[in-house]
Amino acid sequence: MKQIELRDFSLPERQRYIKNFIMASPEISDFTFSSLFMWAQHYSLKLTYFNDVACIICTGGEFTPSLLMPVGYIEDKIKDIIDFFYNWFHERGLELYISHVDERFLPLIESVPGYSYRVNYNRDYSDYIYDKNNFVSMRGSSYKHFRKKIHSFQRHFPDHSYAPLSEIDIPECLELLELWRIQKGYDADANETAYLLKNYRDLELKGGIIKIGGKIKAFILGELCGKMGFVISGKGDMNIHGLYICALREFVKNEFAQATYINRCEDLGIKTLREAKMSWMPSKILHKYNVLCLRL
Repeated sequence: MKQIELRDFSLPERQRYIKNFIMASPEISDFTFSSLFMWAQHYSLKLTYFNDVACIICTGGEFTPSLLMPVGYIEDKIKDIIDFFYNWFHERGLELYISHVDERFLPLIESVPGYSYRVNYNRDYSDYIYDKNNFVSMRGSSYKHFRKKIHSFQRHFPDHSYAPLSEIDIPECLELLELWRIQKGYDADANETAYLLKNYRDLELKGGIIKIGGKIKAFILGELCGKMGFVISGKGDMNIHGLYICALREFVKNEFAQATYINRCEDLGIKTLREAKMSWMPSKILHKYNVLCLRL
């Protein structure tokens, strides 16, 4: 059986992985390198290449071991990939789950002979996709409440300013992140966001900040891939009404000017987060399918 080398999601892997990402153009936020880099330790993620296709393995920990949807040109390679990883997982006493499958690629996986497939998805992990122009212009009655919040913020803080995030802003962003952690009352993704900030330059992220009185009060981090802008993380002082809405809009308008669509990731089943993301009027809810492969 062919041997594979499991690698960490380290910065030297970035350029090769991104070539595969561009080739596949997945819309799912989990496949951006920054997202994988951010969550690799938490989800026990490893990277390998099979016939030049990037294959990401969740090796376990508290999660079910699985193969994430392969990334790259897979049309004429998918049978070999499934055959190989079915045996690879089976040798370890595990079933082959292919997770985070984009709906566009589901028929391709199910077309591989010799297997039956059980397919499902969890709505809590579906991504929210928005039309960039609607997101920025906020025209129409559906966005009236957002416009009111932004106008209120602008009236109360006329000295606020937006700027792209630079390396010299990182220490102050880390201080703001700690304030956010205290206000939130739990860590959430604070450690992972700090990891992104500390590797901001090497990851070539897009970033934006809002200052009030010369102090950073909000920051947004994202990754632009083709026509899709991925909002990876963002934090703000939770005591300032309308701040985060203003920061998010300015970030998308300035840093994602070339994007057609915006992906704001999932809601994790959190009611308030779902209500907030739905209120921005998504153009699409992007489900991530899980496929259990059973050999006939």
